[in-house]
Order: sequence, then structure tokens, then C-alpha cells
Amino acid sequence: MDVKIFNKAMDIMKDKLGDAFIASSIFMNIDGQSIVTHDPHEAVDVGAANALFNQVTAYINKSLKGAGFPAQLNRYYLMDLTGNKIVIVVQLDEDLQWGMMIDISQTTLGLVLNVALPEAMALFEK
Repeated sequence: MDVKIFNKAMDIMKDKLGDAFIASSIFMNIDGQSIVTHDPHEAVDVGAANALFNQVTAYINKSLKGAGFPAQLNRYYLMDLTGNKIVIVVQLDEDLQWGMMIDISQTTLGLVLNVALPEAMALFEK
């Protein structure tokens, strides 16, 4: 676990998205505990969010397998929330997830999904 890479990934998102990048946390699957957190405005109860999204991801994976879907959850899922917010949860590997909240009224979905997120995720592939 290289915290420098986690911090660099967060910096990419902050640089590309500015104030639209509201909160973010890289957390462990085993217990939902944060490794690196970005929440400058204390907009989110990050600990609770990690625990809940950890359960949501496990439930999605279990549901897809149980329903016999021909494909499984890949690298991330996105949730459209009220108030022009989105949440993206990235499965970094079998041990780690990265959850982030973004104000989509202050950026574009294209910038998030086609520029910022791929650039940040590329750090974990090295």
C-alpha cells in the first residue's frame, strides 16, 4: 500500500475538478477504514460513507453473481444523487475501494469519466 500514490491520485482529481471534487476516501474492503481522505468542507461523514459503500459494493457483487448475470461489476459504479451530486466507487483491487462525491454542476461528466478518473486510476496500474 503506497499512500503516496493514493495522495497523488487525489491530487489529480482535485486539480482537474477543482471545487467540484467534494469529498473522497480510499478505504479497505475488510472493514471500510480510511487510508486517505479528502473532505475539506466536512461535507460527508466519511467513516459512515465508507462502511455503507463497502456493503453496497459487496451486495452488488453478490446480487450480480446470484442472478447469473453474464458480466460482473468491473472497475467502478456511479450513482446519480439529488442536488447535482454523483458518487463514484472504484474497486482498486480485491483489498481497496475509492469512493468520491462530485458536484456535477461545477464540472462535466465527460471531464470526470474521460479525463480525471482515467488519469488518476492509471497510477494504480503502474
